[in-house]
Amino acid sequence: MKVITKSSTSRIKRLHNCVLKLNIYCDESDSPLIDQLLSTRIFLILLFLLLLLIIVYIILSVQTHSVTIQSPSESTFTQLFQQYPSTLSCPCSHTSVRHDQFLLLNPQYHPICTSQLVNQSFIPLLSSVNVSQHRTTDYRTMATSHFQILALLCQTVRQMIDDSFSEFFSQHFTTSEVVSNETFNVQMNHLVEQLKTTNIANLKHTSDFLWLNVFYNAIHSGLKTNFYIKHSDGNHLTYGSYSYSSSNANCNCYRSADCTAQATIRKLVSSNATVNTTTAVQNPIRLFNIPGLKVGCLPYNSLLQSTLQCFFNQSCIARIQEYLPALVFVSRLSAHSRFQQNATVEHLLDQLFIESWNQINNFTAYFQSCSPHSCTYSYDQRFNILYVIVKLIGIFGGLKMVLKFSAPLIVKLIRRVQTCRCISKTVDKNEIPVQQNEIDAKRYLACLVQKMETKLKTLNLFPLLSDEIDGLYSTRLYIISYIIGIIALVFYTSISVQMRSITVYEPSLIEYERLYAEYGRTLICPCSHLSMSYLSIIHLEVEYHQVCSSQFVDDNAWLSYFNTTIHSLFSLDFRIEGSRLFRILQSLCGLSNETVRNQLRVFNETQFINAHVVSRDTFDIQTSILILQLQQQTLDSFITIFQLVRVSIQLNQFMVFGGTNSRIMRYNNSSTVVYGSVPNDDYDYNCSCGQNFHCSRSQGFYCTASECKISENRPNQTIPGLVQSCLSIDSLLLSTLECFYNSSCIQMLIEWRSFNFTAHKNDSRFTNVTPLDPMRNTRFPPKTKLEDIVSQLFIEKWINETNFTAFYQQCAPHTCTYTFEQRFNRVFIIATIFGIIDGLSLTLTILIPFIVKLCRKVNRCCHRHPNDIRRKVILNVWISHRNILQKYAKCKHYAQTFNLYDKRRFHPSSDPPTITPADILLIERQCFATRVFVIFFIIILLIVINVLAFNVSVYSLTIPFPSESTFESLQRKYSSKLSCPCSQTAVSFSKFLSIKASEYHQICSSDFVSFRFLDILWGNKRAHSYFSPVDDKVLSTQFRLLAALCSLANSTVEERIRTLSTRELVTLEPLSRHSFDDQIHSIVSSFIRETPRDFRRTHQYINDMLHANQFQNFLSTNWNLVTTLVGTLHSFSTSPVSVNESGQFCLCEISSTCTRSKLQNMNNQATFAGFVVGCLPVHGLRLSTLECLYSSECLKRLAKFVNSSFVPSPLNQSIPSRFTPISSTPIGTLIDELFIELWQNSSNYSSYYSICAPSNCKYTYVESNDFVHILTTILGLYGGLTEELLIVIWGSLQMYWKIQYLLIDEMSLAGLILLGKLNRILCATKHVDPQIPFGGINVIFFGDYLQYRLVYDASLHTDFSSENRKKSNNMRTEDTRYHQLLERLHQGQYSYEDNELLLTRVVRQSSVSLHEPAWNQAPMLVFRNEICTQLNHRSGIHNAIQTGCDPMVCIAQDFCEGKPVEEPALLKIIGIIR
Repeated sequence: MKVITKSSTSRIKRLHNCVLKLNIYCDESDSPLIDQLLSTRIFLILLFLLLLLIIVYIILSVQTHSVTIQSPSESTFTQLFQQYPSTLSCPCSHTSVRHDQFLLLNPQYHPICTSQLVNQSFIPLLSSVNVSQHRTTDYRTMATSHFQILALLCQTVRQMIDDSFSEFFSQHFTTSEVVSNETFNVQMNHLVEQLKTTNIANLKHTSDFLWLNVFYNAIHSGLKTNFYIKHSDGNHLTYGSYSYSSSNANCNCYRSADCTAQATIRKLVSSNATVNTTTAVQNPIRLFNIPGLKVGCLPYNSLLQSTLQCFFNQSCIARIQEYLPALVFVSRLSAHSRFQQNATVEHLLDQLFIESWNQINNFTAYFQSCSPHSCTYSYDQRFNILYVIVKLIGIFGGLKMVLKFSAPLIVKLIRRVQTCRCISKTVDKNEIPVQQNEIDAKRYLACLVQKMETKLKTLNLFPLLSDEIDGLYSTRLYIISYIIGIIALVFYTSISVQMRSITVYEPSLIEYERLYAEYGRTLICPCSHLSMSYLSIIHLEVEYHQVCSSQFVDDNAWLSYFNTTIHSLFSLDFRIEGSRLFRILQSLCGLSNETVRNQLRVFNETQFINAHVVSRDTFDIQTSILILQLQQQTLDSFITIFQLVRVSIQLNQFMVFGGTNSRIMRYNNSSTVVYGSVPNDDYDYNCSCGQNFHCSRSQGFYCTASECKISENRPNQTIPGLVQSCLSIDSLLLSTLECFYNSSCIQMLIEWRSFNFTAHKNDSRFTNVTPLDPMRNTRFPPKTKLEDIVSQLFIEKWINETNFTAFYQQCAPHTCTYTFEQRFNRVFIIATIFGIIDGLSLTLTILIPFIVKLCRKVNRCCHRHPNDIRRKVILNVWISHRNILQKYAKCKHYAQTFNLYDKRRFHPSSDPPTITPADILLIERQCFATRVFVIFFIIILLIVINVLAFNVSVYSLTIPFPSESTFESLQRKYSSKLSCPCSQTAVSFSKFLSIKASEYHQICSSDFVSFRFLDILWGNKRAHSYFSPVDDKVLSTQFRLLAALCSLANSTVEERIRTLSTRELVTLEPLSRHSFDDQIHSIVSSFIRETPRDFRRTHQYINDMLHANQFQNFLSTNWNLVTTLVGTLHSFSTSPVSVNESGQFCLCEISSTCTRSKLQNMNNQATFAGFVVGCLPVHGLRLSTLECLYSSECLKRLAKFVNSSFVPSPLNQSIPSRFTPISSTPIGTLIDELFIELWQNSSNYSSYYSICAPSNCKYTYVESNDFVHILTTILGLYGGLTEELLIVIWGSLQMYWKIQYLLIDEMSLAGLILLGKLNRILCATKHVDPQIPFGGINVIFFGDYLQYRLVYDASLHTDFSSENRKKSNNMRTEDTRYHQLLERLHQGQYSYEDNELLLTRVVRQSSVSLHEPAWNQAPMLVFRNEICTQLNHRSGIHNAIQTGCDPMVCIAQDFCEGKPVEEPALLKIIGIIR
């Protein structure tokens, strides 16, 4: 139960009585006392309620503060980002930073790629001239090719990754602002992951196209592992294919290239070249199987299905060393690998043989490269207590003034209402006529107007002025100025704006879209998940040409048409060749689908990175651009590789199964029979496959008679749209599908199936096939060549769907922050007016009288007579010195008597007041309080002015439809705060960027790539010319390949330029000119570097892969046909071509760089400067130079060599070229650089800006407070500060003046001088007679005089007893030297010797022992009382233990006003005092 004491009750009563008697309107004599008290209470209640409401409003309101930090460090940025992630902005001084400055990639490869097995010095040791005489399952047949391909794959992967690194590291990471460490790592990981997937997809893409062409064109391998040819005496050729058995399944190389068998080591049949028919079918003795290794149709396909587990085992290597002696130089592979030892080579290739990427992201280096000059962040803060106090001070004065004026009016209104009610009760209204009421109302209004007019005329707010006219003028000027000031203030605060920042937590999608619609330009919603896969937000499907989903590519439908094997049919008959055509069509559909799926897989795995939520429109634009880029990239990658593979296979003149491009013929040269390959020229217009790879003839049905099987014959029935060409794939590509849109044409094919032989009953699976729909909406008409359809990947259209909802859900922003401009609301305007009106009133009160006096004085001077003015001036000069002294004395007196607390100065009375001594004391104290007020007021005012002058504010300005020059000007001034949203965020490169290969090497436009020159080089076309050296035809093939590569280079460049032009530069805001130039330079440089580099790598990979798989050229440049007569059959074997022209043996099986410069044909042998023949035409071309083509003499000898009279014009040496030396640069270098001499590019920033076309530019800038803001703030503080400071100072001094006792402890330290000063200070501040000791305050001294004497002061006492003086002087020490030291210290004569003496008494480490009596009794000095207490406690316990006594603790109980003290804090204070 709480007890209220009597003293507390008395205080409450006194306070209650004080409030009841409080009257702040006592000076208004025209009002009764009861009204004055009522007005006071109304004033206090309203003041309290309004101040309470204002305090609550200010505390609950928030304000956005902007802070800028110059030259932030990385740690500072990290700390700021953690605190202000959504508002932090750190503009980079370098917006584009090269990747290699902050990212390091150092991939570690599989041990196979660094082993001796892929060393170029090891592989030649595996070679054997009789390699093709081993059985197909004998590993020695493919060993060389396997390791060549392994070396090629490792080399290609390394080169691809190095090239991609070179490209990647030369690119720039462009950011206008510093990104966070987390965002940086996510983006770097995304870039690296995209780099990985792109490299894997590119390599797989190239390989798929290459092996599609190789398989379906049925190219012969010189190793005789896939196809063989036999020839009878009757000129009958037998083409056969090998089969391989694996897992109880039989696989034929004609039907699949992936046929494999376990690699073995077998015993050789014979060492000679004779192979009889019986021996050929026997199985030689199998010695052992090689674990993990496979052999098959082709080295590449069998290698991919092999494992390297044998090469991890030294015993396995040792076992096959006997048969492959070169392995003696090989050690086992290192077992330290992330891959299993039984992992297939295909799996290793899919992972690019990479063990680890060793990626290092260096955020510090990125931050240093970005090097932001400043960081700006904003934050919301509720007004702190200091701001609340400042606002209250500003508002208090005006509020007090308004309420003090309003309260009496409210009382008068209350009294008038009460009076009216009384009158209405006593007077009957019906007795007063209505007309009389109207007359009384008019009289009352007229009387009121007259009173107001009289009041305004006689109103004098400055009665203390000596001249009443000055008072009247000052009053009128004051009222006018006051009204104008209030109006200006209202107008200014109404048009002023304020930046507000609002944060919304866990916003939903609907809420986000609502916020974006209102605050789209400033809305920022940081994503909690920075990245997401494209798959999660973009759904893509492809609609293919109807043939790819039709029954014509279905094994159980149309393809069953070709199931019956008819041995008597001609090889070119549709019933034979058609099967391959539709299988190719089926495979191309599948490859197209796989290509698109591969691209989609890479695309879907790519991360869509956004640090913030983007709008739905921006999201749609960005995803649309991504989809368009995917579409173009997919087609371009297909077309480039497809054309390059076609050209490489067509012009390297490979021998194909079935003899469609060449046939083996027998030539009787005297007594010798020679067999050789002759290009097939049985096509329309006598087109030869050796000279033209577009040769074609109609496809159809042939009779089965022997005379019908001659290649010169044409079909008995042709098929509309289908043609036969040199290669199977070309046959399909040059055909159309027009027949298969027509049911009657399909019926014709079914009917002719049984032509010339008795067939089984037609299968309903193909007889009921449905034709293609000609009415279907398609972009490919029925007569469109399949080449055009395939080049578009059979794609009719792309179907895409984007999901903004999924994007938002995965982004999952926790907060959304938006900033907006807000005009100050009515509450703020009223508060501002209240804060300023009082200060404005006081300011005008001071200034107006002075201005009026000055104006009237000037006016009187202007209207005086000139002579009076002259006399006055002379008189003023004469008495000027005396006036100055008088004015100085007057000012001094005014300052001494200035009293802001004297109410009489505001309410003068005609009767002189009676002055009492109490009044004199009060006036003195008021004057003193006034001086203190002035000092504090000036100090506070100076502080406020200083703070306002150095404080800054954030301003925002919007410029509609800025021009380019305006934007650049704003960009220079406000780059970090400028926001200019583009009206079109995606700008196509074609709109502002132009790039082209302006000049190609002159060889590509010369006569040397013309059909005429190529025909001349081909020379004799008669069949017997092919049975002698055909170097002229090889040379012609090389130049045909040169012409094709020139055309392909041109189309590749145009395709890449077209792809680049379709790309779009996405910028939400326009780039600055410098950033634009940087980006364009980076894009152009990357484009110029990538275009030839990608082509070079792909071309080199294709060439090396063709060589490593030992594909046989029908011109016999790499493999020779070997045949011997055994009975009635000629079995063709092969042997690799060898070259020993320079004295160094070179075998085409091992090296692709074998060349010879001595050229031969049927009639001549010659050497031409720069021309060489290689293992394949492409190798000879790449290793040749153009030296001969620059020489007229050389060209004449070349014309003679080919027996031609036409001598082409030589190349012009005066044409400058970047390929130097001009005549000796290998053609391979020109091919690798796409024959490009000069690139030309230009960019147009104005075009880019005009398309971006920002509708407005908005920028914020920080500026110091202007004069108006400083003035209004000071005026606002002036009134409230004056009122409150007067109250605070008077109240503080009143408390001081009520002090009655002063306690002084340690009186021995107080001397006469000190007490004298204290006496003067107390008398002055108490405003009493100096004769009154200590200003009337009771001083109580504590202490004793048995201390050391005072320093530089006189003691308060004199000790007349010498014994006591001696005792006093020696009480603290018995040491004479120390006593003398203290005496000298007292006199201020401290010496060096004294210092040395004191140092001897300082305890130092190891100098004394605290256990010795001299030191263990010394006092210990500490700085805190708690430490002293603890030491005393421990000392007491220690002594108790030593003496064997129990310590006794006595607890004291303190009392206050008769009650025990229990408050812990008070107990602690008492303990400290005690």
